[in-house]
Amino acid sequence: MKKILKFVASLLIGIAIGTAATYFYFSNKNNQVTQIKKETTTTNENVVSLAATEDVPKIRVGLNQAINKFTRLYSSANISEVNLKIQGENYIYDIAGFDAKKDCSIQIDASNDLIIGQSTLRHDYEYNETDPVKLDFNKIISRNEASQIAIQKVGGGEAREWLLKTQKDKPIWMVTVIDKNEIYKITINALTKEIID
Repeated sequence: MKKILKFVASLLIGIAIGTAATYFYFSNKNNQVTQIKKETTTTNENVVSLAATEDVPKIRVGLNQAINKFTRLYSSANISEVNLKIQGENYIYDIAGFDAKKDCSIQIDASNDLIIGQSTLRHDYEYNETDPVKLDFNKIISRNEASQIAIQKVGGGEAREWLLKTQKDKPIWMVTVIDKNEIYKITINALTKEIID
């Protein structure tokens, strides 16, 4: 009987920790304010790896292909965020979503279309109007178009990382551009193509 009680108590504690972590994760994501930033490459190792032009990995998996893989796994989930960035020697898509019963995410290697990570967290609460908003991919500009806008704003360089999410109920692209050993983070309204300061 004690073993059963210990098991049930452990299970309840695990659920409580998971629920709390999800709540804090999404509440912190909605409160982040992003502005155009400029950073130099002299002190930060991550910046140096972004600035190296010779070793940029190839992106062989398009955004639509990655989204289709997510929707095959989580057919009832709405996508709330797509992140494409360099991790190790490859570009990785990190796609997050939600439905009425769970939060879910997958990580896809953009060089070979393999799922390298996936998680599902069931929750016992309902989302309200301040929680993640579904991205409507039929209305937003493409990653390539967002890259061109960001590069034009900087005056040159190369787009290296992308984040698509909602901010104040509007979809935005956050594009990281490298130009002459400097990093710029440009935020673009994904509907109107306007640059957000």
